[in-house]
Amino acid sequence: MLKLIQPFAASSGRVRSFQPFQLLGKCLSLLLLVGATQVHAQAPNLTYAAPITITQGGTYTGNYRSTSSSVPAITISTTQPVTLVNCTLVGPGNLIFSPVQNADLTVRECRGYGDTPTADNTARGVFLYMFRGQNLVLEHNYIERNQGIVLNLWTGDGSSNQTVKIRYNRVVNFDGSYRNNPSHSQAGFQLNAVLGLANAEIAWNQIINEAGQSIVSDNFNIYDSGGTPASPTTMCRALTPFRPPARILMVRA
Repeated sequence: MLKLIQPFAASSGRVRSFQPFQLLGKCLSLLLLVGATQVHAQAPNLTYAAPITITQGGTYTGNYRSTSSSVPAITISTTQPVTLVNCTLVGPGNLIFSPVQNADLTVRECRGYGDTPTADNTARGVFLYMFRGQNLVLEHNYIERNQGIVLNLWTGDGSSNQTVKIRYNRVVNFDGSYRNNPSHSQAGFQLNAVLGLANAEIAWNQIINEAGQSIVSDNFNIYDSGGTPASPTTMCRALTPFRPPARILMVRA
């Protein structure tokens, strides 16, 4: 079950149920339009280390850059708690890749910049891809010119330290384009089969998609995912200037 502040227009696709949004305290949803003002920036001119694989828990910081669509900037290969703080990540593929089941990941105050893919028919990567994760805290990050975030399946039990918190992040120009097909698009925030997860929250995120700069199909794509009757997944305060409007695709609530 999802708890949202007001219904967005459902995007095209198979929608079996679409639960009414519920007013959520002081949370507000804003849809603003911006003109041609340019808000995007280049990846900062820093000294970058080569991509790394993290194999044990701890807190990590630094600047990492990948030059290949097939190589993530950071790969998480441990189930021990990992915290990424104040990292700058650049690459044409996935910036943070967590393929290990039951990963426990916190990402705060990091900046991620997408780059042009290094192969044809290959989309820009995501800021974070997490497969069968157990816990995620994603807060106060800056994301630019990549696909965004993908959570594919979930193993957490919905307790306070085994859930999903995606809050206070800023996105400029979701972009899932190919280098040989600049009109190819992907969704931004994607949840796939994250079912029955209590205490989950996606809130206070700003998304700015500029005309001619952003290539995105849906800002939010929630497929076969949600919380519980007692603890619905909360989505609120989505500030989404320009196009497309924030849309929720939900197959089961």
